[in-house]
Amino acid sequence: MSSKPDREDIEKLRLLASVTVNASDAIVITEAEPITELGPKIIYVNKAFEQMTGYTASEVIGKTPRILQGPKTDRAELDKIRAALLKREPIRSDLINYSKDGSERWIELEIVPVANENGIYTHFISIQRDITARKKIEAELQKFFALVDRSSDFIAMCSMEGKILFVNEAGRKLVGLNTLEEAVSKKLSDYLPEEDVASFYQSILPKVIDEGRTLSEAKLRHFKTGETIDVERSCFIVRHPENQDILCLATVQRDITERKKAQAAQLRAQVAEEINKQLEKEISERKKVERKLRYSNLHDNLTGLANRVLFMDRLKQAIFKLKRHQDKLIAVLFLDLDRFKVINDSLGHYCGDRLLIEFARRLTKCLRSIDTVARLGGDEFSILLEDLKDSTDATTIARRINEEMRLSFNLCGQEVFTSASIGIAFASSEFDSPENLLRNADIAMYRAKERGKGRHAVFNSKMHDRAVELLQMENDLKWALERSEFCLYYQPIVSLETRKIMGFEALIRWQHPERGLVSPAEFIPLAEETGLILPIGFWVIQEACYQMRIWQQQSQSNRKLSVSVNISGKQFAQTDFVEQVGQILQETNLEPNCLRLEITESILLEEIELATSMLLRLKELGVKIYLDDFGTGFSSLSYLHRLPITELKIDRSFIKSMEVEVEGLEIVRAIVVMAHNLGIDVIAEGVETQQQLQKLRNLNCAYAQGYLFSPPVNRDAAYDISSDRGGESKFY
Repeated sequence: MSSKPDREDIEKLRLLASVTVNASDAIVITEAEPITELGPKIIYVNKAFEQMTGYTASEVIGKTPRILQGPKTDRAELDKIRAALLKREPIRSDLINYSKDGSERWIELEIVPVANENGIYTHFISIQRDITARKKIEAELQKFFALVDRSSDFIAMCSMEGKILFVNEAGRKLVGLNTLEEAVSKKLSDYLPEEDVASFYQSILPKVIDEGRTLSEAKLRHFKTGETIDVERSCFIVRHPENQDILCLATVQRDITERKKAQAAQLRAQVAEEINKQLEKEISERKKVERKLRYSNLHDNLTGLANRVLFMDRLKQAIFKLKRHQDKLIAVLFLDLDRFKVINDSLGHYCGDRLLIEFARRLTKCLRSIDTVARLGGDEFSILLEDLKDSTDATTIARRINEEMRLSFNLCGQEVFTSASIGIAFASSEFDSPENLLRNADIAMYRAKERGKGRHAVFNSKMHDRAVELLQMENDLKWALERSEFCLYYQPIVSLETRKIMGFEALIRWQHPERGLVSPAEFIPLAEETGLILPIGFWVIQEACYQMRIWQQQSQSNRKLSVSVNISGKQFAQTDFVEQVGQILQETNLEPNCLRLEITESILLEEIELATSMLLRLKELGVKIYLDDFGTGFSSLSYLHRLPITELKIDRSFIKSMEVEVEGLEIVRAIVVMAHNLGIDVIAEGVETQQQLQKLRNLNCAYAQGYLFSPPVNRDAAYDISSDRGGESKFY
């Protein structure tokens, strides 16, 4: 099949010619055959070819490219081109051509074979670019390369695309390469550590182009070991001397490994010195902290006094010295600030803390320099008195302290008065336990507090026996509910008008397995102190309601009977107290108006607004409220009329004095009149004589209870009183 172009091929070439006519590079189209020694025949050249060579199209068409060749044209390169054309393979080559005027010109030549749709190669398209100027520069660079090859620094040049053009001998040795050919076969990125490549092209190179030069520390990659070399790198742009076009990127890199080692050694020395200084500073600060910590561990943060740890250590040392010098006397004072909780709750914790600080200052003022005063916690303080002449020295100091405390404290703009309850315990040579001595002083303090505020008491063995007894009672009390040791006694409340029993007051008793029947006066204060009053109080309400409901079901005459139960302040303070009462009424099926809850004036005084809210909720529930022991507290008429109180119970002390003192009778009269004016009934407690009964009837007192009618009795006896006698009292 002929490879000559047909008409259609020629038309395509014309179309291609019209596209390439204005190209900036010279374009030559030749026939694919025949390929003679001189080459294929030219059938087309563009204007750029005419301008570059000086030949017109008519002068070269029909001729071979031999017209452009001369004595310096590389014969071997021509043979390589002819071989590629015969194989119909594309080829790229640099060679010298000659213009029409005979001038030499370096040409960058690319030849591409073109086949038709039948796969027959019909033409070759040759693109020629004049690179004479570049070749001249490269020649100059080669001269320059010969000069810099002897430099001891790494010197390299590369194209802006990253192709290595030159690396001097010192540079090659630095990175482990032997020949220039080996060096220029690499790309610029090959010389950089992998992690630095992106940074170089994205950051360093744009900066070099913008500023012309950069200087920085960097790293080179050693091709044999793979290790990196620390260098000081200078990069700059090489421009064409005439048109300032960028020719290449040059870099000079100096090995600074030894300098870096020296710097690293210097830095390590500086760091070591700084670390030593820091360690010395930290040791100094640690010692300060340790001193502060030791002080903090041994002193109270608020008052600055010794704490329990330091106090016990000094007490231990004092007892040890006492064993060697039995003629000496030491004492421990245990102090509790009276009314501190009231002050702290009313004025706030900040003012409470100011009171403790001022109290500690006054304590210190009352003591000798050899004495130790400590804050044990809360409002409890202790004092160690050493080298006493006799026991009166300790009691004298106790009196001095309370005299000092009689002076008012100015707290948060308010004048406050307080005192201290003080227990005193003396050590003898027999004592070997600081804990026992402090415990004895604590026991004596409670004895002093029982006697009244602002007092002191000296420990004796009976106090210890009593403390042990209370501890045992506390342990027994914890098990009493579980073992069903509690029971209720009932005292009737009688209507003075109808002479009928209108209800009972339920009073708890403790049937102790060893001590027998224990009065509530003995265990209720302990239950209050330990918090056991909450489960005990709940049981009392539940049991009383349960028993009253049974009585009501057993006898028609008992249907209107009610039961009253004493409520402690801690019970009343429970947020769910009303819910507890409602639950008990629901479980026992007792009508709410058959339950009376007795509260004291002190409960109301603690927080009147909260108490009012609680009483109103109980009223909504249908429960009646008795105000117990009326007259012994500090009731205020300003709030009494606002409370849903059903009855007032006049304290037995007023009933007793009513027989012998006119004042007592008038107090009872005033209470009854006031209650009637407020629409409240009155119950007289502790009625024991007919004379008392008669006076109460004359004063129109509605109800009474006491031994005149019946002492508190067990449930069976109470049922006999209420049912067998038709609900009428048998005593009058």
